Amino acid sequence: MSIKKKITISALGDISFTGNIDKNPSLDFFKKISDTWSDSDLVVGNLEGPLLDDGRSIPGKCVLKADPKWADVLSETGINLVSLANNHMMDYGAKGLFKTIDVLHKAGIHYLGAGENPENACRPLILDLNNVRIGFLARSSVIISSSTYYATQDQPGIASFDYSETIRQAKQLKHNTDLVILLMHWGIENYHFPSSSQRALAKQLLKNGVDIIIGHHPHVLQGMEYIGQGMVAYSLGNFIFDNFDWSFCDSNGNTIPQKYILSSENRRGMILKLKWEENKPVSNRIILTQINNNGTIIKIDDEKAYKTNRFLSKKMGSFYYKSWWRLYALRQEWHLRIKNQFSFWNIIRKIYKIRPSHIKRLLSVLKKSSQIASEKTTNPYD
Repeated sequence: MSIKKKITISALGDISFTGNIDKNPSLDFFKKISDTWSDSDLVVGNLEGPLLDDGRSIPGKCVLKADPKWADVLSETGINLVSLANNHMMDYGAKGLFKTIDVLHKAGIHYLGAGENPENACRPLILDLNNVRIGFLARSSVIISSSTYYATQDQPGIASFDYSETIRQAKQLKHNTDLVILLMHWGIENYHFPSSSQRALAKQLLKNGVDIIIGHHPHVLQGMEYIGQGMVAYSLGNFIFDNFDWSFCDSNGNTIPQKYILSSENRRGMILKLKWEENKPVSNRIILTQINNNGTIIKIDDEKAYKTNRFLSKKMGSFYYKSWWRLYALRQEWHLRIKNQFSFWNIIRKIYKIRPSHIKRLLSVLKKSSQIASEKTTNPYD
């Protein structure tokens, strides 16, 4: 009698140790949450930024990095697979990437989604667990202004999402594995709903070899949906993150100090527990999490939070979703980028200080918001 194949995977959101927790690698940050995945065969996350002590950062963007000792902490807490395919892994260039790969390897953590050339960066990872053969792909579709991020034949980098190449890899994996999982860095930061084009893309991917899509990048929670026998979780939010300072270099060469402050929504994350059994659609259970001010992670037991999270998925069932999302995008851009520029009292208070450069900056903000709302870019920092 053959044993039925089955496996449990816990998927986490964005993982970054930049900020106050950077130089304090410790299991204490996870001690109230790690029991939730103790029964899992695999724990997967997105490592948002390189692990290295020092180096020269890429100019002109928000950069992240953390102490290399965090690799051992991740391993000890039970996280054993991370995606490197994101818009921060190359923040410290090739040095940051290869140092990260080195410390992950020494800590016994599997990784994928970046490498010395496109072939290595896009190479799938196949794991055999509990007699189940799982094929992983990791890709990023986030638009990054720097040309040094995506792997080319001449430079190391992360795995760029190419539709035809990804479909080809997924179909090949489908023939050689029991389960194909795509770790996808996509979407728009601080948007709670995926665009219609994202949903259409997910549908095509799930029709062409991919069984499960696990999404990252928006830094807030988004919904999930089943498509055929497959499922997609559009964004798992932030698993561990912190406030931090950084400097932005604008198009005029001016360095502008910035603070990244986690909102209450940025402090929310999701542990997605996936159960797969042979000849059955994948099932899931959600555990909502919160990042405390001291960086520790706790479970959320509030039913209101779970109700809100269920709404994120339910809304995608609306017949008018495509039109509704366009209006939602305009609303988000107003609140995220435009509102402060148009504050009535702010204008009155500073009207005598207005210079042509201020008008230029305002027009730049409006242009950027228009590009984001129409999905021509996903990068708000250019």
